Amino acid sequence: MRRSISISATAVCALMLLLTGCGTDALEANPNDRLLAMWAVDAAPVGSLAEADSALVSYVREGDGLALTAWDAASGEVLWSSPAAVGAVAPGIEITSTAIDTAAGGFTAYLAPMANSEWQRVVVADIRTGDAVDVETPPVWALSRPSLCEDGSSFCLRGYLDGTDAAQDIRIDPAEARYRARPAASGDRARPLGLFVHSTGERAPDGVEMLQYVENDGAVRWARTYEDVFGVGASSDGGWYWLDESARGVLVGVGSVVQPEARAVIREGGVGSIDLPTAFSTVGLDPGTGSTTWAIAGARFCPHMQVGSLRADARIIPLCAYIAGTETAWLDDSTQITSARDGVAVDMIGVEAETGDVVWRLSLDPQAFTDPQAGGFIATPEALVAPTPGGASIVAIETGERTTTRVEAVLACAAPRPPLDLIWINDGAREPWPFNAGEGLSSCDRHGRAAHGFSGLAARSGGLELDNGSWAMSVDDGIVVVSPSR
Repeated sequence: MRRSISISATAVCALMLLLTGCGTDALEANPNDRLLAMWAVDAAPVGSLAEADSALVSYVREGDGLALTAWDAASGEVLWSSPAAVGAVAPGIEITSTAIDTAAGGFTAYLAPMANSEWQRVVVADIRTGDAVDVETPPVWALSRPSLCEDGSSFCLRGYLDGTDAAQDIRIDPAEARYRARPAASGDRARPLGLFVHSTGERAPDGVEMLQYVENDGAVRWARTYEDVFGVGASSDGGWYWLDESARGVLVGVGSVVQPEARAVIREGGVGSIDLPTAFSTVGLDPGTGSTTWAIAGARFCPHMQVGSLRADARIIPLCAYIAGTETAWLDDSTQITSARDGVAVDMIGVEAETGDVVWRLSLDPQAFTDPQAGGFIATPEALVAPTPGGASIVAIETGERTTTRVEAVLACAAPRPPLDLIWINDGAREPWPFNAGEGLSSCDRHGRAAHGFSGLAARSGGLELDNGSWAMSVDDGIVVVSPSR
C-alpha cells in the first residue's frame, strides 16, 4: 500500500510538546529519538522511491545510462533491474518512479529504450518479478513519463503513438492489461502543469505561450497568455507548480521569468544575472474564469517543502518570499551552469489561499539561500522545518507559531543530486543534457550539518512509510530502511 508522507494534527501537537520539553510518547515525531537501520543497499538513486506489494522501486544510474530497480521492502534483496529511457520529456522535470497496488497485485511503469530507435516502449511490470504485462502498446515518443493517473487506479502519460499524427493522452490499466488513448485534450505541443492547467507549446517570436484550463472532455474553459498571468518574459520553461483547486476554490500556481539573453551570455562564457524578487511570482486564479484573484511577486514554494503532501483543503499556503537578492550564473570548467546568490533576504509567509492575505511572516536565515545548489531542511505537510537565525525552527503552517529545536535534534535535509547527463531526443544536436535527478536525503542537525542516524521526525519528513511500520529513504548513496527502536 502506498501512503502519503504526512504528520497528523495529533502528531504535530505531540511534536510541539517534545520540542519544548514537556514530554510525550509520540515516538514517530520525535526529533531526539534514533531509529534502527533494518537494511541498507549501495546504489545511485535518481528521483524518489515508490512502493507497492511490499516492494520498492527507484530509478538508478547505471553506467552512463538509467535503469529501474526493485528491492524487497523487508530484506533489501534486489528483485530485478531493467534499462529505462527518459523519453522526450524536458530535462528539468525530475525523473521519478511510480507504483500502484491493485487487486491483481503491485505494478510499476516506465519507458524502455528500443534498439536502433529513439522511440520508447511503455512497460507496465509486476513490481516483484519485473515481468511485463502484455498490454501491447505501440512505440511511443513520450512527452511525459508514466505516473499515477489522478484517480490513482491506472498509469497515465502523454506522447505520440506510432501511426498517429497527434499527441495522445494514454491510460494503462495494469489489472485489465489494456490501454486507452485519445488525442491530447490541450493540443500536440501542450505541457500539463496541473490537474486541469496546461501551457501551449508556442514561444516567441513565432507564437505566444498560452495558459489554459482544459476540462476532462477536452473543452477549454478559459485561456490567457502566460505573460499576462506571470509578467513579461514568463514561461513554463522556467519551471512551475500548481495546486489542485478542488477543495480551495482557487487555483494557486507559481511561475518564473525566463531570460534567454542571460542564458545566451552564459553559454558564450560570460556571466548572467537575475533579480530574485522579480524572477518568479505566485498567483491565485479563479478556476471558473482564469481571472487573477491575487498575486505575490518574488514568492514561491520554499525549497524542499513537500508541496504535493499539503492537505487538499489547507487554508494557509506557506511560501518563501524573496525580498532582495541577485543570482549570477556562469559555465564552470565542465561546461555546466553554476550559480551563486548575493544580498539575499527571504521571509517565510503564510498566505490565505482564498484572498492572498499574508496572515503570518517569519524572517529566515539568508545563509540558507545563498547557494542555489545547497541542501536544506525538508518540511512536512502541517509543520515546516525553517532555517531561522540560530538554528532550525518548527513552524505551524496554520498559525506561523515557531518552536526552536533542541541542540540534540536530528532533522532531515535534502540536497540536489548531480544531474544525469543523457541525450535529449528533442535536441537536434544530440548532445548530452543535464537531466533532473531529484534530491538525496540525509540526516542533519539544527544547523543543517551532517548528523548520525535518523530520528522519527527525520523519517517522517523525508521517508516513505511502509506497511510494517518502517520507513524507506532514498539517500545520496543508496536506499535505507529504518524502524523504531522500540
